[in-house]
Amino acid sequence: KPHRWLEKPGTVGRAVRGVQVSILGPDDQPLPPGEIGRVFIDNGVGFRYHGDEQQTAAVFSGSRFTLGDLGYLDDDGYLFISGRAKDMIITGGTNVYPAEIEAVLLEHPAVADVGVVGVPDDDWGESILAFVQTRDTVTAEELTGFCRARLASHKVPRRWVFRDDMPRTEAGKLYKLQLRDEYLAAVDR
Repeated sequence: KPHRWLEKPGTVGRAVRGVQVSILGPDDQPLPPGEIGRVFIDNGVGFRYHGDEQQTAAVFSGSRFTLGDLGYLDDDGYLFISGRAKDMIITGGTNVYPAEIEAVLLEHPAVADVGVVGVPDDDWGESILAFVQTRDTVTAEELTGFCRARLASHKVPRRWVFRDDMPRTEAGKLYKLQLRDEYLAAVDR
């Protein structure tokens, strides 16, 4: 409801009657309020992927299922979405959520649009790459410093690509896979 959103900006709300929302860690154990993990739902009914029992089984933990979202619950049970599990970057054995980095970069006055992805890295598993569309002139060094002041060091992008435009769907969703694939194809040349 709108008044609840004003009290808790950024929330998607609390579970409705008959539905339980849990945040689970990698070991399928519940996480405490404020910790980011996979969002699981128990609605007493479940759901199924049509004609795909294997995929259906893969998203369940007991009677709870996930749709692939990452998020956390606050102390009052309000859910905040942090990103998608498939977008998560694992660098140096640490989970990094692109949405957190993107939100920080969008605070910079010279940044008009941004997309963060993980790319293969021989030493770290994945390295953080930021695609940035700017309004004003800004350097990678300036953005690195901006991020270092607001993020843990392992979350600061190591690679930067500046673009004149960002590919988006008609619904406005960024084509991150396309950006990543174009970058990797250019690097492999």
